[in-house]
Amino acid sequence: MAKRRKKIHYIYKITHTKSGKFYLGMHSTFNMDDEYMGSGKLIVASVKKYGAEKHTKEILAYAKSRSGLVKLEAEMVTEEIVCDKLCLNMKKGGHGGFAGEKHKKKFQAAGRRKRKFNQKKRRIKKRIATRKAKKRKV
Repeated sequence: MAKRRKKIHYIYKITHTKSGKFYLGMHSTFNMDDEYMGSGKLIVASVKKYGAEKHTKEILAYAKSRSGLVKLEAEMVTEEIVCDKLCLNMKKGGHGGFAGEKHKKKFQAAGRRKRKFNQKKRRIKKRIATRKAKKRKV
């Protein structure tokens, strides 16, 4: 029988080394070396702009379960922390990426619209390419 691996749940802090701006988040993983650097909009933009090497990541706390992790993040990422000028978190912790079910559905619908638009765009480009190829043959 295969050995079942335990998921690791932790709270982390990512800090931009030059500006001191920071992001607090939670992550659950089987692999501590997965190079996860957060999923918040502002931290993702910071890592993309300056590179992961300009950021440090420290683990602040571990939790036994995902639900415990959510509670821990809610306790750590407070309104006071979010209002800090150096904080890259956009809202209080304990909610994950969406503010609620309505917020989540809005983003899912936007993603569907974007996929449909991209599919339509690809079909049009293909038609244009086919027409150009036919003109070249004549």
